[in-house]
Amino acid sequence: MTPVSNQHSSYDATLKQMSNPVATQSIIELLARRRLALPALLFLTGLQPLHFAIGHLLLLVAPLTDLLGLKMTGTWGAQLSDPGAAAMWRQWLTQVAAEAEEQTRA
Repeated sequence: MTPVSNQHSSYDATLKQMSNPVATQSIIELLARRRLALPALLFLTGLQPLHFAIGHLLLLVAPLTDLLGLKMTGTWGAQLSDPGAAAMWRQWLTQVAAEAEEQTRA
């Protein structure tokens, strides 16, 4: 029983880290440096109707992907299943895309 509870607490810790604006700032900055904020925003917005289904599909296959060494599948599934988290990512990407556009105009 201990490995399952440890695995669950690992997902919770990673989910809290991904929901933390400070922790996700590095991902957003990486997207901005590579000028991928706008494509990432369009991708998230385009798949908005499917977030719930894709999130639950990722949660369904998470135990199998854990065996293959992909530990973040369950965390991404939880993020995509949560409408608030998806809205937060879209807000951050919109802000970064707008800043990048301002810099290219200057």
